[in-house]
Amino acid sequence: MDATTDVSLTVAEAAQILGVSERTVWRYLKAGRISGETVGPMGAQRTQIDPESVARLQERRGADPAAAELRERVQRLTEELARNAPDGKGAQV
Repeated sequence: MDATTDVSLTVAEAAQILGVSERTVWRYLKAGRISGETVGPMGAQRTQIDPESVARLQERRGADPAAAELRERVQRLTEELARNAPDGKGAQV
């Protein structure tokens, strides 16, 4: 990520954009599938993720029709679980 770039994403924001968990975003960072850097002093560090690398990954993932279909199916099932949860709070995914 370019140090002069003011725009960056948090791990949570990248996870939301990609439709994955924060843990998966950490895996993507470790594997080099997306780029980011940890900044700040010890105890106050945060990870800044390059939005362009997230967009590139999203494009690559979206290029596979089977992956897009699977994401849609997961979303439908998640919504169904939330509607049918006995406690009325919905399912936590």
